Amino acid sequence: MISQHIAGAAIGIFLIGGLIGVPLTDRQPAAEVLSMVILNPSVRPGDMLRTEIIVDRKRVCDTEVTRTIYDGANIEIRFLPDERQTFGPLGIDRRVVEVQVPASAKPGLARYRVTSTFRCNVLHRVWPITIAYDDIPFTIEAGESKLDGQP
Repeated sequence: MISQHIAGAAIGIFLIGGLIGVPLTDRQPAAEVLSMVILNPSVRPGDMLRTEIIVDRKRVCDTEVTRTIYDGANIEIRFLPDERQTFGPLGIDRRVVEVQVPASAKPGLARYRVTSTFRCNVLHRVWPITIAYDDIPFTIEAGESKLDGQP
C-alpha cells in the first residue's frame, strides 16, 4: 500500500514537473528577423525613417516591439511599444515599417534600435523571450522635413 502512495506521488510529481518543465524549455522566439535594412539612410528631422524587415514567422504569440532612435547627439528617443499578437502568415514575410524622426532630433550619425519581446505561454509572462537586434546606423541631416513639400 505504501508503494501505491509512492507511485502516485511520483506520477504526480512527474506530471507537475512536465507541466512546468515544458514551458520552461520553450525559449524559441515566435519570429526570427532574417534582415533589417534602412531604405532611406539619410533623413531630416520630421521625416519618416523607412526600414525593410524580412521575418520568418514560426508561431502566433503575444509580441511587443520597442523602437528607439539615438540621434546625432546620442539622445535616446523612445517610441511607444507596439503590442499585438505576432501578425501575418506563418513563414517568410517582408514588410516596410516607418517611424517618424522627431523634429527635435539632432543632426549627425544616428542609430535605430529594435527590441522584440515574445510571450508564448504562461511562464513567459514572468520570463519573456526578449531579442535586442543590432543597431542600424543612419544619418539625420540638418534642416527641416521635406514631408510638406519643403525644400
